[in-house]
Amino acid sequence: MEYYIVALYAVALVLALYKLFAAKDNRDLLLFMAFLVASWLLFNYEGLSNATSVLLSGVIIFNLAASSFGRMRGNAFLIIALLYAAAALSYGAGAQALLQSAVLGAVSSPRMYRHAGRKGVHRRTENLRNMFQIAAGVFFIAVFLLLQAIYASVTLFLAFVAGMAISNVVISSKGGRIRILGALEREGAEFGHGAFWLGAGALLAAGFLSPPMAIVAFSAIFIADSFSTIAGVHLGSAKLPYNRKKSVIGTLAYFTTVLLMSFPIILYAALPVAAAAALVESLPVHLDDNFDVAAVLAIVMRIVYL
Repeated sequence: MEYYIVALYAVALVLALYKLFAAKDNRDLLLFMAFLVASWLLFNYEGLSNATSVLLSGVIIFNLAASSFGRMRGNAFLIIALLYAAAALSYGAGAQALLQSAVLGAVSSPRMYRHAGRKGVHRRTENLRNMFQIAAGVFFIAVFLLLQAIYASVTLFLAFVAGMAISNVVISSKGGRIRILGALEREGAEFGHGAFWLGAGALLAAGFLSPPMAIVAFSAIFIADSFSTIAGVHLGSAKLPYNRKKSVIGTLAYFTTVLLMSFPIILYAALPVAAAAALVESLPVHLDDNFDVAAVLAIVMRIVYL
């Protein structure tokens, strides 16, 4: 076990130095350092002080993987991330701590905040995206219902890594996008960027909440988000007064879906949880709506069930 830890520290040191000298400007390095400090504080608050160094190495590794998103060299960092995961679990860091490292490292890369905005909405594309998103949501909800927490978390982790690897291959390939995958992407958006933030939201929910609470978050970011889009695209003529890009019917569909799916799990707490999720999703300013909803629900449910 000691050799695993020594190897982790060595890899983390090399990658930290790489990040230091590869940063194109001070903002890249400042954002990364801010997440490192926040991660250290969070891991100690969570009572993980014995494994904090191992977990921080995971933040570094995933930061490098996200910094290389869309490039084939990013898959080399993802392979290192898989080795890190095996070592961290062997060290006893815990599956939730592993997911925390992954999401904090991935979103600390400035690369993930630079992408082309959506130019237009096509019904066929939206329908395909929604079908795929609902299927993914049903799958992960079933996984967290049927499997032990550690196996469910590892499944989600591996799916996230696989998604990033596929995106790296598709974006960097000279032959262009794989047709069936390209059909899932909105016009003007970087391939895989929306899926990355959806996956990051799922990692955040599973990393900071118990499995039942994570399922509530999954019902919002996977299922309710899709039903909201379907209702909004086909029936949403009346717009929200504070966000003309969102419809009243879409927001009501989002609220109702979260309420119905979460009530069997958290009972009457489903009402404020659904309201918070629908409000955040309807706001005009977002980092990413799915990631923002997951973050807010993680905070709300931890307060409610403190």
